[in-house]
Amino acid sequence: MQTLLRRLTLQCAGAVLVSAALVPLATNEVAAQPPVPGLHAFIFDIPKDTQQLPDFRQLKPVGEIRGATLDVSPRSYASGFPGVTHRLEWYALQFDGPFTVAQAGDFTFRLECDDGARLFIDEQLVVDHDGIHPPSSKSGTIHLGAGGHSIQVQYFQGPKEQIALRVFAAQGGQAERIFSQRL
Repeated sequence: MQTLLRRLTLQCAGAVLVSAALVPLATNEVAAQPPVPGLHAFIFDIPKDTQQLPDFRQLKPVGEIRGATLDVSPRSYASGFPGVTHRLEWYALQFDGPFTVAQAGDFTFRLECDDGARLFIDEQLVVDHDGIHPPSSKSGTIHLGAGGHSIQVQYFQGPKEQIALRVFAAQGGQAERIFSQRL
C-alpha cells in the first residue's frame, strides 16, 4: 500500500505549528509532486588547497540545490554562488538533469568557469576545464539525436576571489545561448 505524507500548518500568535501524518493512498490516487524546473545539484565539502575536481563518487553530499541553472556570470565572490550557503570557498557541486533536443545535429557546448569544471552529455565527457584558474572558457562538440538527453556538470570553487559557472549551447552555425533544458 502506498502512503502520502500530508502536512497541516497552523499559525497562531506568530508561532508556526506543523503536524504531519502518513495517510494511505487509494489505489487510484496518485502521489505526484510537481517537477522542479532546472537542474538538481549536490554540494560537497573539499579540502583546502584542492587543485582539481574531486572524485565525486568518494564524497558525501552536505547539501543540495533544486531548480539550479548554469548561468553564474564571472564576478567577485562577494555575492556568492546562488543556493550555496555558509560556504565561501573549497566546495564542489555536481549538477544533473534532463534536457530535450528538438532537432538532431551537432551541438557545441562552451563551459565558462572559475575554478575547475567538466561537462558531460549522456555520460560522455564533452568539455574538461579543470584546475584553479580565473574565469575562462573551453568548448566541445557532440552529435545529439532528437529527444531526451542528460547533462552533468561537475564544478569546484577554490579560493574565494572570483566565481563563474556558465554553460552555453549552439546547434550547427547558430548563435550560442545559455543552456536550457530545451535545445
